[in-house]
Amino acid sequence: MNHTAMQLAALLRILALCALCPASASCSRHEARGTPNSIDAQNGTENSSADLYIAIAAEYSRLGQTEAALKNAEKAIAADKGNSGGYYMLALIYQKIGETTLAEENFKHALKLARRNPDVLDAYGSFFCTLRRYSEAQAQYAKALYKTPWFSLTNAGNCAMSTSDAAAETFHQCVLTANPKYGPALYMLAAIEFNRNNAKAARVYLHRHLDDYPRGVLSANLDTLQTLQLVIRTERKLGNIKGAETYEQVLRDKFPSDSAPSSGPPMSPSR
Repeated sequence: MNHTAMQLAALLRILALCALCPASASCSRHEARGTPNSIDAQNGTENSSADLYIAIAAEYSRLGQTEAALKNAEKAIAADKGNSGGYYMLALIYQKIGETTLAEENFKHALKLARRNPDVLDAYGSFFCTLRRYSEAQAQYAKALYKTPWFSLTNAGNCAMSTSDAAAETFHQCVLTANPKYGPALYMLAAIEFNRNNAKAARVYLHRHLDDYPRGVLSANLDTLQTLQLVIRTERKLGNIKGAETYEQVLRDKFPSDSAPSSGPPMSPSR
């Protein structure tokens, strides 16, 4: 099977599962991605010392202290070689520093120990997407759908934007079939419409995302830099200068180092 056929097969698999999603029990709520030290708790193989090392590694990684993060992830594996969270943590650290071969090896090892864990599958899919290995990315997202359908479909849609706005739109619309108020999907659909020069349609999606938008009342969903930037650009494009200026002030207050509205295409929202 060639690359295009493999990618199409993966996309079709996700869309087929998407069609079943509203009727599935797993679609009745959103389950956020777990942390590496929560993985083995889900699989019934907790080890307190290994989990502690994983938590310490995650914090060191967040602080940019890579060497300390790697040492603690390795200590977690030494404490419990059956704990998939240690390998998952190593994979995330190696991915962060650009060691893709080592990252892939550790993703594979984590999945050998927890082959159906949606957190590892989602992260592995995103790893492939950054490498432009799109068919492999979509295959991992498809495997994760049974547990975290909205999260996985949103990731699949974000990845699909690298090759096709139409495919991305299909994924995000699928998410809304299961959860009409899911913010990341609404944001991405607004971004797609904005990039098509359809600011009115973008505002409709933003209105659904932000309950009080565009009436000038601030919402908790305005906490993200990307959402604020898209709101400002949409209002300016529609000629609502006063509304845009209101949100520009919010942008300056919340993100003083990023106070200028973005001028490039809207990006995937931070999560």
